[in-house]
Amino acid sequence: MPAISGREARQTKLEALRMPLPEATAKLEEEGAMLAAGFQNFAELCCMRGISLHILSRGFKDVIRHFLRSGGLGHI
Repeated sequence: MPAISGREARQTKLEALRMPLPEATAKLEEEGAMLAAGFQNFAELCCMRGISLHILSRGFKDVIRHFLRSGGLGHI
């Protein structure tokens, strides 16, 4: 049997983490994930002043969108 490379091992572990979005966001919330304190006020202030706010997510767009919406920031 050929040896598994570090990259292959990481990929195998990553695949094991995949789950439906509702299940993933529920699990994150159970573990205490939330928007940082003060972020909602900061984001609203940016919007009111016409300042562009960019959120970098590299593959987590749907998860971030969930937390923004739950914080009343679905318009961002």
